[in-house]
Amino acid sequence: MIKEIFHGAAWRVEALLDRLRGQREPRRIIEPYIGYAEPDALVVRGRVLASLRRNSAAPLQSKWLNFRQMLSLFMTDEVAGVNVEVMGVKGVTDEEGYFTLRIPRNHGSGWPEVAVTLSDQQVEADCPVLVPQVDARFGVISDIDDTMLHTGAYALWRNLRTSLTGNALTRRVFPDAVHFMSALGEAGRNPIY
Repeated sequence: MIKEIFHGAAWRVEALLDRLRGQREPRRIIEPYIGYAEPDALVVRGRVLASLRRNSAAPLQSKWLNFRQMLSLFMTDEVAGVNVEVMGVKGVTDEEGYFTLRIPRNHGSGWPEVAVTLSDQQVEADCPVLVPQVDARFGVISDIDDTMLHTGAYALWRNLRTSLTGNALTRRVFPDAVHFMSALGEAGRNPIY
């Protein structure tokens, strides 16, 4: 319930800011997401944005700087209705700039990089796709919050404080988390998402 309220409020503020800035033809950037394999297809995913914000974390930076950097990651300027293409398969980004395309797959395994292009601009990005090994026994789908990293996700205010005032270098990893996930992965045999 609270998540939906925050999302709705953020969406309305973002829509208002977009109207105030007016329509413009933005420089488009493809933000690649990790894709996955289906029996007969590779699922390639990403998002088209007007600009991409990357922040470099430092272990001793202030909580205020952490907050500003985290906030900038949420204040994206997505581009809707953009034509994207992968190996002859075409699609259009949704109202939040997301795209998902299914392309025919070969039967190899590993991490192929699939080139995604924007049809109307000279913009290209490589989207990684995880293709499990043929002998994989199972797949692991796991959240990171309070599974790998201590965030206090079970308590909203603690989670917000940890997420908004910390950074990747201030997070505390559970002592056995890396060993546990490595054991489940069996040296890359079983995929972990």
